[in-house]
Amino acid sequence: EDITLHEPSILHQRKQPSTAKFEYESCAASSERFTEELAERCANDPSLDVTFFYNTRVKGASTSCLNSPSDNGQKRSVTQLQTNRGVIDLPMDAQVLVAAGAWTPHVMSL
Repeated sequence: EDITLHEPSILHQRKQPSTAKFEYESCAASSERFTEELAERCANDPSLDVTFFYNTRVKGASTSCLNSPSDNGQKRSVTQLQTNRGVIDLPMDAQVLVAAGAWTPHVMSL
């Protein structure tokens, strides 16, 4: 069966899924509570190198391919974030947290 009949949003993903599993009785945790707790812990731990950009909405991201023989060049790194407050350049070793709740897999596949 064509999974796009049930979930048309995947038509716009760069990499199309090969399988799908629909669960109509699943439950989910509160992504809002998780991200609030994570932010609080990061803000209160001076040993962590975390930068917060408040009142900033990400509109897009630029990535580059990391050349590594072990991953066949398939691993990508976020190099810039386009936001409502301008472009944020990221260092090559930066780690970006995507906390979009149930939307995270969809956002990451774009």
